[in-house]
Amino acid sequence: MQVNISQNKEVAKISEQEFQRISKNISRQITKLKVNGKPINIETHYSWSLPELKECWKKSFNESIECWKKSFNESIGEEDLSIFAKTIVLRKWAAEQYLKNEKDLDLSVWIVKTWGGIRTGKDENLKKSIKEAFDIQKAKTGKFKFERIASWSKPLAFKNYATRAIYDMRVIYSLNWLLLKGEAKIFFPMSSGRNSLLNFLPFENLLYIKAIGHNELIEEFQNDITSRQNGAGRSHLVNKLSSRVFIDKEDAYEIYCNLLIDIARKIYGANDPVGLTKIEMTLFTIADTIIVGEVLERLQAADHMAKKSATLTCPTLQNHCHC
Repeated sequence: MQVNISQNKEVAKISEQEFQRISKNISRQITKLKVNGKPINIETHYSWSLPELKECWKKSFNESIECWKKSFNESIGEEDLSIFAKTIVLRKWAAEQYLKNEKDLDLSVWIVKTWGGIRTGKDENLKKSIKEAFDIQKAKTGKFKFERIASWSKPLAFKNYATRAIYDMRVIYSLNWLLLKGEAKIFFPMSSGRNSLLNFLPFENLLYIKAIGHNELIEEFQNDITSRQNGAGRSHLVNKLSSRVFIDKEDAYEIYCNLLIDIARKIYGANDPVGLTKIEMTLFTIADTIIVGEVLERLQAADHMAKKSATLTCPTLQNHCHC
């Protein structure tokens, strides 16, 4: 697979070799994830609730549920199906509906607003962005608009669950943290999100430090401050530096899906049709639990080091005592 991205001073890119290194590293990290000391099981830990479907969809969806249950040898009641299982059935069912009538975007709006919980914005604008994404998918250019990506990627992932994933704030929060831990120097641009916990605990500055280097980053900001003190006007430094830290927004979704597909193959094998979906679900699930916990640990460690440094450099009270 050709990955059209490298790392240089002007723009953040990634080579095929680095892509594979990153994929292997994140695969290892995911397989080692634990909840309460036990390996994470996405089939039991995934908990995004399933809302009630429109009345006109219930019959065909229930038939899909029955087909899923029949795939098991033992009898399973609907009440025994996990949220994970019902969500997998929902995505497969939605893909079948799109095959019947792709132009009817009512299902897409339901996926974004009712299932996904993104209720802001006009339906007209939402439908336009979804149609554009569907058209780009058909054209196979791989150049998707980043605007409203958290919205349009939802129906696109339902429609193409084997090859497309939802580009969600929680998923990217987890993915970027795993990239940071894996010594990567290239990251995915963050989509806007409504999760107050993740917004309260950002770690974007660490991504800049990793990609650019601590000393160079400080020098860049010092030069920018000096320039503005001398009348240079508004700063554009962060936007300038971001191109060295984050994958170009136009390429981000294509590379994101390719990376998650590769990770899924390493963990679940090449023949799991919902492997990509399971990786996306895993990254989504661990964001405000495991990942937030690790971010807090990093903050605590940094605070401890700062206090230790202050203790070592500051004179003690005894040094000033003349008793």
